[in-house]
Amino acid sequence: MLERLEIHNYALIEDSSIEFGEGFTVVTGETGAGKSILLGALSLLLGEKAEVQSIRSGCDSASVRASFFVPEPLPIFLSSYLEREGLSLEDGSLLVSRSIKTNGRSTITIQGKMATRSDLGSITQELLDISAQRDHQSLLSNANQLAVLDVFGACGELKQAYQEQYSLYQNSCRALEEKKQMLSRSLREEEYLRFAVDEIKKINPKENEDEQIQQQLSVISSYEQIYEALSLSVQLLSSRENGGVSALTNLYTAKNQLSTAAKADPCLESYLDRL
Repeated sequence: MLERLEIHNYALIEDSSIEFGEGFTVVTGETGAGKSILLGALSLLLGEKAEVQSIRSGCDSASVRASFFVPEPLPIFLSSYLEREGLSLEDGSLLVSRSIKTNGRSTITIQGKMATRSDLGSITQELLDISAQRDHQSLLSNANQLAVLDVFGACGELKQAYQEQYSLYQNSCRALEEKKQMLSRSLREEEYLRFAVDEIKKINPKENEDEQIQQQLSVISSYEQIYEALSLSVQLLSSRENGGVSALTNLYTAKNQLSTAAKADPCLESYLDRL
């Protein structure tokens, strides 16, 4: 049963609250009094799409809150939702709220905890129904027919027990699926590690081999510099035309070039010593 409805900055309503007593309640008023606004606010709690145009002019947000009294046995979805989220009802009281902002974002809480629009709609549609013309066709719904049979058969306790067991079954299925995924990841990781070990064995790395490889890479990356230095050294040492430059000067220049090359490739240091 809907016990209390609070509306803030929704359409023309700035701040209003309504207490509903037991039994039949009638809200009357002339055209434009705001009856349809109440229905619009309730539709938000049924999970309907929120329209930013419904926010009161000059306000940043609008909100609707409601309190329901829900006796035992609890409706199917509400019962499973509360168990899944670790929530409970205090004295059968269910509190739901929804706020919308001008940027289109919507915030929903159930028992003070954030929730989705889908969960909100599934819960409140078990507690609240807005009827209009041709709504009697809902009697043709299989879900509604089953609900009527459950009530008529007075099998609430049995249904509650079934829901609890089914919820445990779903939890077990989720846990099993998680274990399967963990096992699958472990098998993939094992396969990769075996492949990596086989590749390492094929390469058969030696101690300090990485340092040698780094040295070779350094020589390769300096290839152009080494080549130019060695070419100039050979040219200076083998040239017969000194162009007015002494042989000692050529020898000194060649030594400098070879020294440059030896810095990039230590294998050339023996030639530098000989020179």
